[in-house]
Amino acid sequence: MTADTQTAEAVQQNLQEPDFHAPAEASSDNGVELATNEVRNQFMKAMTPRNFDDVWRMSDMIAQSDLAPKDYKGKPGNVMIAWQTGVELGITSPLQAIQNIAVINGRPTIWGDMMLAICRAAPAWSEADFKEWIEGEGAHAVAHCTVRRRPNGNVAHYTFSMKDAQDASLVGKQGPWQQYPKRMMQMRARAFALRDTFTPELKGIRMAEEERDITPETNAPSESASSGGQQQRARTASRVGSKLAQRRQKTQQRQQAQEVYEAQQESEAPAQPLNCAQVCEQIKQATTMAELNEAADLAQQLPEDDKGVARDAYEVRRSEIRQAAQ
Repeated sequence: MTADTQTAEAVQQNLQEPDFHAPAEASSDNGVELATNEVRNQFMKAMTPRNFDDVWRMSDMIAQSDLAPKDYKGKPGNVMIAWQTGVELGITSPLQAIQNIAVINGRPTIWGDMMLAICRAAPAWSEADFKEWIEGEGAHAVAHCTVRRRPNGNVAHYTFSMKDAQDASLVGKQGPWQQYPKRMMQMRARAFALRDTFTPELKGIRMAEEERDITPETNAPSESASSGGQQQRARTASRVGSKLAQRRQKTQQRQQAQEVYEAQQESEAPAQPLNCAQVCEQIKQATTMAELNEAADLAQQLPEDDKGVARDAYEVRRSEIRQAAQ
């Protein structure tokens, strides 16, 4: 990309150059009659909002319309902000605003044709000095754009070559750079010329064709890091699930032991009286603390002389169970 300037012919032009005027009304001979300026003005006056509520209602109506682009469909807030941005740029129609202001990488941009229209409508625009052309073919193609800011600005000449596109990794990029490379080069040269020359009118807004080629910054973690985090969370969840299952199993065992003890307590006549040897054997056969506590409850029915023997057997078995758990 290069830029150079050509000095305007020494003050030979009047500071107040005649403005460029388009033809007023073009009559049609094919039976289609265009609306007059009076009709258009009446319609625009009727559609002009008078307060914030009017702006919001119209934005909501546009957002619900099938004519709304996807960035604005169902989003009246976005429509209103785009409308405000358009008004600041000189686009008073909300429909023109949403059709020509695109949200790319989280910021508003203008399509290249509307950027040119905004600059052409500016009093400082010089139509006679605006030129766009492409020289060369293939890898040697170069897009040119010249503009001048009146009344006494210099002619600014900007270029964007295929070499510039290669340096920016744009050549062969999927999308318009594969289908219409010359058009994209033209838009790049135009964007640099208009944004540098008509900064008061464009207010720093970029061209959409330029902004969409910029890779957005992101703080999102890489795929491998995300996968590793998911695996770590899965392992943690598995460990927690195992501990919860063990707790549920122990709770069930305690409940079962309690049920057995209560059943024995409610029995009218035991099959045979308990003795110290039976209780000590049940203590030795216990594999969990729940079973050991059950045997200890049975030891409470022994005579006082036998309780000491059962207590010693209980302490020995409790130590063994704890060591096995560790």
